[in-house]
Order: sequence, then C-alpha cells, then structure tokens
Amino acid sequence: MIIMSCFLLDAEECQVKIVNLIRSAEKSIYYSAFICDFDMILDSKVSMTTLLTDAVNNEVEVNLLLNPWTEYGNLDPISIINKFPLKTNIRFVDGDFKPSWVATWFTNNKRYSYHHQKYLCIDEKVIMITGTDINQERSGWLKKNCLDYYWHELGIVIPCTKHISDWVKDNH
Repeated sequence: MIIMSCFLLDAEECQVKIVNLIRSAEKSIYYSAFICDFDMILDSKVSMTTLLTDAVNNEVEVNLLLNPWTEYGNLDPISIINKFPLKTNIRFVDGDFKPSWVATWFTNNKRYSYHHQKYLCIDEKVIMITGTDINQERSGWLKKNCLDYYWHELGIVIPCTKHISDWVKDNH
C-alpha cells in the first residue's frame, strides 16, 4: 500500500478526507478532536456517528479521545457515549484550568480544556493531523460560516510511522 502525503486547504477538503479515511479503515481508528458535532452531515450525506458506528459494526477498533466541555459546542459525555456501540473506546480529557478574571470579561467558558489534539489515525498506517474538528463553524475557503464569519481549517495527511502510531496508542 502506497500512502501519499497531501495538504488539505479548507474544512470541506478536510471533511471529504475524513469520510474517505474512516471508510478505508480495516483494523483501527484513533480519532482525537477538540470539537465534534457527531450528527453534522458531511460529504456523501453521512455523519460521524454513522461512519464510526459502521466501522465498529465492521469489526474495526474505534478509539475516541474528546474534549468533554459543552461550552465549546460538544455534547455532554453521556450523550456521546450513548451514540455509539458499547465496543467503542471513548475517553475524555479533563482539566481544571479556569480563565483569569480578565479573560472572564471576554469568554463564556467556565474552564479551558487541556485537550486540543486533533488527529485521525487509520490502521496505524496513515494519520491526518489538524482539520479533524467537525462543526458548523468550519466552512469552505472564503465562505462565511453559520455565525457569519470566516474560519480557517487546514489539514495534512501523512504516512504514520511506528513511532507516531505508538504515541497515538499510548495517548489513548
């Protein structure tokens, strides 16, 4: 199997690649995201919930590493856990870092998550770094998002070395 590196230049390219990568998984999926709307419809009229559930049902080991905070647009952990088959490995990264008194004037967040890692590792052979967050704020190049502003989103897909795959597995 030859794996070519590629750069993804906007959220739409990233979403197409996410769908293709998840559908290509035969052995394992390691998905780490800061924010994920699991019900958002992606390329090919499919959601992350459907993609990952199909993978589990096809005997692919699915591992999720997620931010538990709803302030960022995520569902609460119990709702996420209830979306997936029991065989799905789901972990949440928590932290107790709170905004400074000055920052409270500019943010609605009651705390910050330490988890900001973004990657999708497929079969320990290929990894997509950044561009893996899924929500309505991410939009195509020079397209206003649902909140009426522009959002950047870039990703890169590269072959996954043994060192990287070991780190990913240890991280989960």
